[in-house]
Amino acid sequence: AVVSTQSGHYGRVPKEKEFVKKNINRPRGFIKKVSIATMLAHSKDQIKKPIILTQDKEVRKDAVVWFKNLQEYMGDTKVGKGLKDKERLKRAAEITFNGWQKVCFRDEFFMQVIKQTTCNPKPKSLEWGWKLISAYLYYFPPTIRFQGYLEGYLYKKEKSTDCDSALIPLL
Repeated sequence: AVVSTQSGHYGRVPKEKEFVKKNINRPRGFIKKVSIATMLAHSKDQIKKPIILTQDKEVRKDAVVWFKNLQEYMGDTKVGKGLKDKERLKRAAEITFNGWQKVCFRDEFFMQVIKQTTCNPKPKSLEWGWKLISAYLYYFPPTIRFQGYLEGYLYKKEKSTDCDSALIPLL
């Protein structure tokens, strides 16, 4: 895919399949095979480990907690459905602040919100997810390693509103 960057230059987005193959934390062992498309699509379930492969102990430990906060912020949990706007805004601010403060969390945060905005059946939840992506992009950039994948995702989402064709061709 060809996309424009902030500077207005156009270029080829690095191969998304390569990013996924090298960087996504896939289940290992005798666990039932789960497709990447399913792993990277909206879920009511908690994650058990970071989405992105990482050696950073803090990210491995905190990713599950931040995903729970994201789900609550987006209204994807029972707790989240009852959040008042002030509490929802507080959750978004906490997540965004941590991404701004700690570079090691950024790609994981982007990937988590991408997961929750892919094939999300709830319009309000989807709206909150896109607001969070906007906040992330305003306050901090993705890492160079993740930038091409994010640009590809945004480009595909701009061109499609259909769940089946939005992210899955990336995989």
